[in-house]
Amino acid sequence: MEAGEWVDPRPMVTTSLRLPATVVTALKAEARRKGVRYTALVRQVLEDHLAHPIDVVDIQARLEHLTVLVEGLAERGGLQPGAEAREPEHTTC
Repeated sequence: MEAGEWVDPRPMVTTSLRLPATVVTALKAEARRKGVRYTALVRQVLEDHLAHPIDVVDIQARLEHLTVLVEGLAERGGLQPGAEAREPEHTTC
């Protein structure tokens, strides 16, 4: 190894964030279950969100499309509005 200065390939910056106490309590409980520090969990959640952002507009469009489909089924008698969803019966071959 050459003499020189080590450079962290992923430098961190300290930041302050105000969160409700209930959120911090829930984060700490989840972190305990996962065996990590809660600050590491917060970092992971933020990094995951940035890597795979949720497109709220896309979700809204999908919900509207599903609503139209369900209403169409109900109008044709293929679905009873307000009926409870049931698990399909499993059959063996």
